[in-house]
Amino acid sequence: IPYWKDRFSHRSKKTDPTFDPGDGPWQKTRDGSVYHVCILEHLLIQQLTAFYNVGGHNILLLEGADWNDTYDMAREKGESPGFYAFYAQNLRTMAQWLKVLAERGVAYIYLLSEVNALLNTNGHSGPYTRTKKQKRLQEYFDVVAGRVSGEKIRVGVQTLILDLLLKADHITEVLQEQEWIQLDNDKGFYNGHYDNLGKPVDGPRGDRLMMDLTTQVMAILHDLAGKDRIRAMMKAADRYLKDGKGYRLCMPFPAVDMNIGRITGFVYGNKEHGSKWMQQNVMLANGLYRHGFGKMAHDIMEDAYRLSTDSASSRIFPGLPSYFGPGDKGAYAYLTGSSAWYLLTLTTQVFGVRGEKGSLCLQPALQPSQFDENGTATIRCTFRGFRLAVTYHLVKGHKAYFHTLDGIRINGKRPKTMVADGNRYVISIKELQRLCLNEENEVQVELIPVPRDG
Repeated sequence: IPYWKDRFSHRSKKTDPTFDPGDGPWQKTRDGSVYHVCILEHLLIQQLTAFYNVGGHNILLLEGADWNDTYDMAREKGESPGFYAFYAQNLRTMAQWLKVLAERGVAYIYLLSEVNALLNTNGHSGPYTRTKKQKRLQEYFDVVAGRVSGEKIRVGVQTLILDLLLKADHITEVLQEQEWIQLDNDKGFYNGHYDNLGKPVDGPRGDRLMMDLTTQVMAILHDLAGKDRIRAMMKAADRYLKDGKGYRLCMPFPAVDMNIGRITGFVYGNKEHGSKWMQQNVMLANGLYRHGFGKMAHDIMEDAYRLSTDSASSRIFPGLPSYFGPGDKGAYAYLTGSSAWYLLTLTTQVFGVRGEKGSLCLQPALQPSQFDENGTATIRCTFRGFRLAVTYHLVKGHKAYFHTLDGIRINGKRPKTMVADGNRYVISIKELQRLCLNEENEVQVELIPVPRDG
């Protein structure tokens, strides 16, 4: 596919004087042809340019931010630790898919020669100092500001995997060592932002404390935080952000601060300034499920459900809105990713029905209250064109928060080949094609309860 091209370059900090609108909206090579390439190169450039786009603390620049964050006045010196964790995970994810390509016999890929400026293919990482990263990014911007060469270089897949992983490790190391705020023996969290003076927004501030939820969600969801830090973050969130049912987005900003953004101008409890933002609450639950904290995650999902169905308090029809403001009044029901994240989490984490490299993965995290009186829980969904009714049977009692899978039948037949690992089954698409012959296919799974903390 081609690249979009307009007159702006250097992340819209400059314009391309050679750009001619008459050439059309696509990136061209020096010979005038539209440059087409596989989507892998597009994805690589998106992640690699973000990796190098750092500020004074060697953290991803916040720039103008996104209107929905409202940390939008730190264009020059603002930085975002939470979203740098997001890019670290993106780099790891791309490395994982490159490993899949390698397993399937792909030894090399071909990239635009200019992209080589963003790679370290000598097996070493950096040193990735702030100044060296900024310099390298500007050099790359300079060579791609107008037309590109169209010439390709051959890059070894294993070499590229190593480079991406070293970059991800670098981000993780910087965030772990620099951005963690330890409050006491059992509570701590990550700084969320730097303002336009280059100062951290979060942490102890004289007689008050600042903490934001979004950064903790990103740290959990994108594997920055290990289990001990997740426990510390959740204790801090329970202490400073929890308010009845649900977590607030942040602590109160005491005054309008134009070095941070519009968030400081909202009345506390409204919009991004301390409302119960449901998308972040549900994303928090999603991340906790992924790390094995099923009981914590379930309680967050249950709070969201209770808030959304209490119309007497929310003063909206039952449904998951964008946020709950003062008095738990629902707001922006028409502008929300909350419900999509809720259904995604319910399907892929609670019932554990999801894809894994094209295969069907079953890894439930159901709680006792989610089984009926017969000890069963069912979800109906579609996976790769197959309509499935997945039913879990709790075979030896109901009092457990963790389960191991003890048997599976698809339309009454046991799959011949699958990966079974404790509470996780992976069934190949070939087995589904062999066994799923009905309009709706019954997947019966037996569970053995195993008590477990978290």
